[in-house]
Amino acid sequence: MKKFKDFRVTVFMIIMIPALLALSIYSKVVWHSQMRFVLALVMTITIALICLAGYNLHLYSDIIMIYTWKYVALLPEMIEVKDIKSIKAVSKHKIKIAHKYISYAYVSNSEEFMENYQLLQESAKEQENM
Repeated sequence: MKKFKDFRVTVFMIIMIPALLALSIYSKVVWHSQMRFVLALVMTITIALICLAGYNLHLYSDIIMIYTWKYVALLPEMIEVKDIKSIKAVSKHKIKIAHKYISYAYVSNSEEFMENYQLLQESAKEQENM
C-alpha cells in the first residue's frame, strides 16, 4: 500500500490556513471579540488536521482510492485495478484513469504515482503466476 496526498486539498489548505489565522488576529485586534478569535483558531486547527490526516490517495494491489468531485463535495471513489483500462500521467500533478468512466486524480508527483502503480502491477502478476 502506498499513500499520496490529494494535491487540490493540499493547495486549498495552504491558502485557507493563513487566511483563517489572519481572520483570527483581525477579529482580536480590530473587533476585540474573543469568541470570533477562538472560532477562527478552532477552524484553523481543524483544517490543519484535515490536511495532515485526510484526503490521501491509497494505492493497493487490487484497489485504488481517489477523491473526485461529486455534486458539491470531494468524495472518495474506489476503483478496482481489474476494471482499469488505462492509466496515464497527463501533467506533473494530474493522472487520468480510464475505467467504467474517466476519472482524474491529482497528486503532488504523478511520476512517482505511476512508478508505484507499475510496481504494484508487476507484483500482482507475479502473485497470479505462483
